[in-house]
Amino acid sequence: MATLEITWTFSTPVLGTAPSNTKIYSDYIAKEAIEAGVVNGNRLQEELDSLPTDEDRGSTVFRRDTDGNACFIDYMIKGFFKDTCTAQRRFDVSLSKGIAAHKAKINDVLFITPQFIPILNQDGSTPAITMFERPLRADTPQGPRVALASSEMIAAGTQIQFTLENFATKLISKDVIKEWLNYGRMRGLGQFRNGGYGRGRFVITGQSGNW
Repeated sequence: MATLEITWTFSTPVLGTAPSNTKIYSDYIAKEAIEAGVVNGNRLQEELDSLPTDEDRGSTVFRRDTDGNACFIDYMIKGFFKDTCTAQRRFDVSLSKGIAAHKAKINDVLFITPQFIPILNQDGSTPAITMFERPLRADTPQGPRVALASSEMIAAGTQIQFTLENFATKLISKDVIKEWLNYGRMRGLGQFRNGGYGRGRFVITGQSGNW
């Protein structure tokens, strides 16, 4: 096994991803994650407890850790890796092109800790959370429709820190992982990534094992 200690600093604001209504979360979001094998059923209550409100206010929010900090969950980092590897496999030149069945490999050999990854200011303090509203446009059989989406937002300059454990460095090398993380300059974490939110830059602050 080999490990990397990673700090990700957001260069653009980041938006919350979880629905504020716990029933929506348990009935749809978490249910799909369990069926896909991303979330163990035993973790569902922990994730429900991490939601800050049970109000049906039609907004997306950040989950909270036990200290009340807005946070990401470990499998969201793995989801970023899968999404990034899928995109980079389309590039003319990338290390990711050589990884077959990449989603299964990421699931099986890469692990992220802690489970709840707090979003903090660079001095370790708790950042302010504001609300961000934006229009959502869609073409429907009844014609164009516009709805208003609302999300909790944390400003650029904040950070997350996590440990990546790799149980098969011959399958997924450090250079491949750095390629994925580097793509975060263009495609970020959290909600509305296509709009440029959640972008960031990474630093490897420590490592162990045989890379």
